Amino acid sequence: MLETLPAYEGDDSCGNILAWLWTYQSEKRIIAVNYADRVSTCRLRLDFSDYGEQMELKDMLNNHSYLRSVEEMNIFGLYIELRNYQSHIFSVRRRSDAV
Repeated sequence: MLETLPAYEGDDSCGNILAWLWTYQSEKRIIAVNYADRVSTCRLRLDFSDYGEQMELKDMLNNHSYLRSVEEMNIFGLYIELRNYQSHIFSVRRRSDAV
C-alpha cells in the first residue's frame, strides 16, 4: 500500500484515498480508490527514475491516457484527484514503449 500525501497545504482529503503499486508481467499498475463521499486529492511518491524523461499512464477503467514528466513525479509525486467513490487503475509505461 502506498502512502497518500496531501496534494497541497491544508489538504486533509488525502486520507480518503487508498493506493497501491503492483507489478504485472513487465508493467507496473497504480491503483487509487476514493472511498469517501466527497472529492479527494493526494500525491503519491513513486520512484520511476529508470523510466527516462516521460511516462504514460493509461487508465484501464476509462481508456484515458496521460503523459507525465518522470522528474516531476519523482520530486512532487503523482497528483491524484478523484470524485466520490471513483477509482483509477493506471497501466504505467515508459514513453518509448507507449503506443
